[in-house]
Amino acid sequence: MNVDALETVDPLNRSIDGDPRSLASTIERVRHGATGQADILNRRLLDADGFFNPSSDVRAESTRKCSFRVAVVSLLFNWPSTGGGIVHTAELIRFLAEAGYDVCHFFAVFEDWGVGKVTSHLPYPAVAIEFHEAGWNRKNIQQAFRNAVDGFSPDCVIVTDSWNSKGLLAKAVSNYPYYIRLAAMECLCPLNNVRLLPAADGRAIQCRKSQLATRNDCVACVERNAHTSGSLHAAERQLVGFSEPRHFDELIEAFANAEAVLAVNPLIAALCEPYSKDVHVIASGFDPVRFSDLPAELPNSAPFRILFAGLIDEYLWQGSAGSYSSGRVVSGSRPVFLRL
Repeated sequence: MNVDALETVDPLNRSIDGDPRSLASTIERVRHGATGQADILNRRLLDADGFFNPSSDVRAESTRKCSFRVAVVSLLFNWPSTGGGIVHTAELIRFLAEAGYDVCHFFAVFEDWGVGKVTSHLPYPAVAIEFHEAGWNRKNIQQAFRNAVDGFSPDCVIVTDSWNSKGLLAKAVSNYPYYIRLAAMECLCPLNNVRLLPAADGRAIQCRKSQLATRNDCVACVERNAHTSGSLHAAERQLVGFSEPRHFDELIEAFANAEAVLAVNPLIAALCEPYSKDVHVIASGFDPVRFSDLPAELPNSAPFRILFAGLIDEYLWQGSAGSYSSGRVVSGSRPVFLRL
């Protein structure tokens, strides 16, 4: 762990530092910047897979320093990553810092859930907000993040690494302009973030509904299919009071008041547009150099494997023979592709 970059705070013993700066003045500063914030985030994420080898143009920009402060808040962060969204977060912060922004990552540490485990170097400033069982509830979590972020006094906040708790975190930082980053379909699919449902024959089928538009249907779906989502999903739904009306009200308010929603593809963006002031498609990015040594053609006879990076107890795909499983190596005589 990089002890120089990582700070641990008492979540409930930090005073609010002054009045939050106004939304109008913050937007004005952004507008007069050399590059729009959406453009900066887009470029960082498109270049993100070159994590330790940023491209030359990024290096050139890294000498440019600015006073614009960005806070990033996470509830389910671990490092090394235990999920795809975490990689999005780490690389986003890394490249914002490379671009000269004053950025700090605030993440929860709660041992009972296995979140907040940082056992490798974080290449950017971070604050670990530690929780114990007695304080792990909506009110305390919101106050702890609010106090920690107020101590940094950011110009804007990015809400990441949270599923159904996006609204909880957004409310905690609502004194600042904030952006909601969707790494998949969290908030749209409260069951498993990808709108995959178990079919009668054991296969997975794609659901066409969205919690923002069909809330009652999604609540009923979770009641029927909760056993197909992992324990962390279940724990988070319980924490935020998913089945209660206040949770949905908080979620709708979070989307409506966000400066923008940052989605990874046009479909997710389209599902969010009716509920948000602005939506940007910011892809996660892939580095082609990492795949440069692959054979031109896949072998037809020898078994080959696909490793999907995900939670090991999470239902994603089960064939009739039970041969597909999230987070496990899959073998077969022919190529198998998981399309999400």
